[in-house]
Amino acid sequence: MDEDEIREFLKERDRIRGVVGRIGGKPTKGEKAANIIFIILVVAAFIMALLFEGFPRLVSMEIGILFVSLKIAYFLSNEAKVNHFEFWILSSLEWRLNDVIKRIDRMEKLMEEIKNRHGD
Repeated sequence: MDEDEIREFLKERDRIRGVVGRIGGKPTKGEKAANIIFIILVVAAFIMALLFEGFPRLVSMEIGILFVSLKIAYFLSNEAKVNHFEFWILSSLEWRLNDVIKRIDRMEKLMEEIKNRHGD
């Protein structure tokens, strides 16, 4: 590998990392803020049941469970995006690998034909 190929590889690697990061590889600032908000809402719902006697405990627990359920649904949605992207990359690699194998097979046939012509 020469230096140009290495630079091109590194540039492509950084571009793919950026795409994966946007899809769900690393949490963004917005996702971190959403996580903190979810935690605050869940804790607040449970604290309200303990501190305020007029606020029904069952309703408070249900609100807390609702927030946890929403967070799980959001997490599963992000995981589905990441899995789809990984599947797309693997499919692309498989397609390219099959293409390279076909080209190598054609080259082997051509070399065999050339060998047979010159061997006679």
